[in-house]
Amino acid sequence: MTALGWFMHRAYAKAGHFRKVLANYDVSFADYVHPYLLDELNTFPWWGTDSLCLIDEIAAFAPGRRSLARSNVDLATFLQQIRKRRMEFFFTTQFPQVLDQQLLMQIDLFIQVEGRPRGCGVSGHRYCMNLITHDWWGQ
Repeated sequence: MTALGWFMHRAYAKAGHFRKVLANYDVSFADYVHPYLLDELNTFPWWGTDSLCLIDEIAAFAPGRRSLARSNVDLATFLQQIRKRRMEFFFTTQFPQVLDQQLLMQIDLFIQVEGRPRGCGVSGHRYCMNLITHDWWGQ
């Protein structure tokens, strides 16, 4: 997620679009880092507009077993409205099957990461990764 965030950050800049990077974990290129970033964004602050948000371990914030909890309901409502604020989210989780259903409805793509510790066969590539993209809703 960090590498994709860096790639998108550079691509936005190259295209002349200013987009802040926000994260809930330490990222050197982020404009704003806070462990409770999602709680802050749920209040719709002005500084959240035009941003790319990197959220590590989303299952801690939106577990399916607490689907009616205020935090889950607020997050689902917030994610339904982010397109109006020109926000994009990248989430990581080890267990997507435990995510809240309302959150899953807002996710477009899942990227499954597989490490290749012996490289991919290209000269000089000692460690490579496969990024397998799943279109969750089949579009």
